[in-house]
Amino acid sequence: MLVPTLIIGLILIIAGFMVKRNPNLIAGYNSLTEEQKKKVDINGMSTMMRNYFVITGIFVVLIQIVLTELEVKPHYSLLVSSSLIVIAILIMAMHAKKYNKF
Repeated sequence: MLVPTLIIGLILIIAGFMVKRNPNLIAGYNSLTEEQKKKVDINGMSTMMRNYFVITGIFVVLIQIVLTELEVKPHYSLLVSSSLIVIAILIMAMHAKKYNKF
């Protein structure tokens, strides 16, 4: 069960760097009008999202390694990793609101 979780962690880390490099990957941003885009602090938002994705990816990998060493059943470790990702994304979405000025 360690390998799929490592892949998920790497995907999160890569997604973080991709969002920073190309902010149009942020859901909804590319469909905004130019006037609306001017009201979004995209540099701050993309930096915040990169940090959340990278940190979440690192924590997913580390937690999975620890749980594997502790010989926790695979379905429990999957539950912990999934919960971490969902909670991090919800917090990131709430945090992203402060970068919108409209």
